Amino acid sequence: MNQPMPPFPIKCLSDVEKIDLLSLPHISTGIKSLDRLIEGLFESQLIVVTGKRGQGKSTFASWILSNALNQGRNIFAYSGELPDYHFRNWLDLQIAGQQNISTTKNEWGDFIYSLNDDAAKKLTEYYAGRAYIYDNSAVTQGRLQDVLLGSIRYAAEQLKCQVMLVDNIMTAVDMLDNDAYAVQSGFVKSLKALCAELNITIILIAHPRKTEQGKPLMNDDVSGTADITNLADIVLAYSRIDESKSENGKYHSTISVTKNRLTGKLTTKEKPIKVAYSEMTKRIISDDDSNPNQLMCCFKNEYVPF
Repeated sequence: MNQPMPPFPIKCLSDVEKIDLLSLPHISTGIKSLDRLIEGLFESQLIVVTGKRGQGKSTFASWILSNALNQGRNIFAYSGELPDYHFRNWLDLQIAGQQNISTTKNEWGDFIYSLNDDAAKKLTEYYAGRAYIYDNSAVTQGRLQDVLLGSIRYAAEQLKCQVMLVDNIMTAVDMLDNDAYAVQSGFVKSLKALCAELNITIILIAHPRKTEQGKPLMNDDVSGTADITNLADIVLAYSRIDESKSENGKYHSTISVTKNRLTGKLTTKEKPIKVAYSEMTKRIISDDDSNPNQLMCCFKNEYVPF
């Protein structure tokens, strides 16, 4: 029976196309336990990563970007706190792997890690025209958040970037208005709209409020407007493990999934995802990796030591 077309945006549920979620374009985070829970990161998703300062959330986000490159995606990053050369060095070490890294010591005896000349050259060729970063030194007109939103659109439409990083919301917006929460809210809503319009994945880093020592971070602990987590499709909390819980140094950090709009699967407070971290390669692996000492060397298509 034909129904008249309603004067409002309404359609019959039976006309909605059935979609197999796993058939939708998505990428692996490079962390098996996390992928098992969230099925990877999908197009049109806004991913919020939170964690206390110095806990490793920027390294975690960079590791996701390196895996996105390895899976054929172009990337764009805004880093409001790290110089561009520092960000590149971090990403280079993650991509290259241990066998392509040289180790020296500074005058105080601390280890310094850098790429050998051959690896540096190959890496430059590997992501030329595929990896981009916001130029913090550029002189621009207008509010930072508007320029950054325009840069994300350009990166998606003209540079074919599909995975974006905004690190972090506090440095990405100009707090010129009296209502800082309104400024943040508008920015996050714009990010979410760009995800849907351009079919891109955006990773947004947000700092938490001060919380009780040892208390797991939850969505309400994210500093700023509630829209940051309300609009997110996935919220991940990255935290450093207390020495007494590291199993003799086997693990260094945990990842908690506190929101997962796609599948609803979350970690429990008692069982977050445990991950190990390599100071040399800046790589992150999960506790159930079947071969935790071997990870992909992206630009050589071979496995190299963690």
